[in-house]
Amino acid sequence: MPAFLKLIRLPNLLIIAFTMYMVRYCLVLPIVRQAGLELMMPDLFFFLITLSTVMVAAAGYVINDYFDMKIDTINKPDEVVVDKGVKRRVAMGAHALITTLGVFIGAGISYLSGLFMVGTMIFVFSTASLWFYSTTFKRQFLTGNLLIAVLSALIPLVAALYEMSFVTRQARLELPFEVISTMNEGILTVLSGYAFFAFATSLLRELIKDTEDHEGDEVFGCKTLPVVWGVRTAKYVSAFICLSILALISYLSFSYVIFLGSEGATGLSMVPFYYVLFAVQLPLLALFVMLLLAHDKKHFRWASFVTKFIMLTGISFLFIFRHQLESGNWVIV
Repeated sequence: MPAFLKLIRLPNLLIIAFTMYMVRYCLVLPIVRQAGLELMMPDLFFFLITLSTVMVAAAGYVINDYFDMKIDTINKPDEVVVDKGVKRRVAMGAHALITTLGVFIGAGISYLSGLFMVGTMIFVFSTASLWFYSTTFKRQFLTGNLLIAVLSALIPLVAALYEMSFVTRQARLELPFEVISTMNEGILTVLSGYAFFAFATSLLRELIKDTEDHEGDEVFGCKTLPVVWGVRTAKYVSAFICLSILALISYLSFSYVIFLGSEGATGLSMVPFYYVLFAVQLPLLALFVMLLLAHDKKHFRWASFVTKFIMLTGISFLFIFRHQLESGNWVIV
C-alpha cells in the first residue's frame, strides 16, 4: 500500500482536492452570498466531482511512471515504484480501473448538473492528454510542459463550473439579470487570475523538474528544453518565468496599496498585502535566486519543492479573500 500511494502521488492529489474545495468555499461561496444566495450544488455531488478529478490525476501519475521506468532508473533510482514496489501489470490494471471510474463518475455528475457534454469532454480530454503526455508529449520540446500547465489551470475552473451551473439556475428565479451578471463576472475574474497562477507556476515547476531530470531524458532521446538548449539556458528561462510571476503579483499588490490610499478605500485592511508579500512574493524572490545559483540536481529539487510551496500559499490566499468579502471590506456584487 505505501508503494501504491507513492505511485499515485498522494500529497499532490490532496493538493488538487484542497484547491477545489478552496475554490468552492472561499471563492464562489462568499461572492454568491454577497448576491443573497447560497451554494446549490449538493455536497455529495461536489465530493464526487472532486473525487473524479483526483482519480483522473492519479491515473495520470500511474501511467507516467509506467512509461518512465527506464528514465527514472537514471534520474531517481531510489524512487522507482513500478516493477519494484508495484508490478507492471498491477500498475496498468490500476490505471485502467481508476481512469474508467474517474471518467464515469465525472460524466454522471456532469449529466445531473446539466453539463453532460462540456463536463464529459473535460474529463475525456484530461484523461487522453495525460496518456499522450506520458507516451509522446513529455518527450517533445515544451509540448508536455504546456499541456500539464493547461490541465493544472483547469482544476479551479472545473470546481467553479459545476457550482455556477447550479447557482445560476437558482439565481434566475430570484435575482435581476444585472445582479446575476455581476456575480458571475466577479467569480470569473478572480477565477481567471487563479487559473493563470496555476498555469504559470505549473509550467515553472515542470521546467525545473525537466532540468533536474535532464540526464536520463537525454539518454533516452527526450527533447526537453534543458536537453535541447542546455541546463544553463533552461535555468535562466525558469528564472525569467519566476521573475515574471513575481513582477505581475508585485504590480497587483502595489496597485492595492495605492488604492488603500485613495479616498474611497476607508476601512480596507493591509492583511492581504502582507500575506502576499511574505507568503508569495518573498518565496518567489528566494526561488529566483535559487534558480540563478543552481548547478546540480539537489538544487533543482529544492527549487521544485519551493515552487510547490508557492502554489499552496497562493491558493491559501483564498482564506484571506473570503474573510475580506465576509467582513464587508471588499464588495463584488
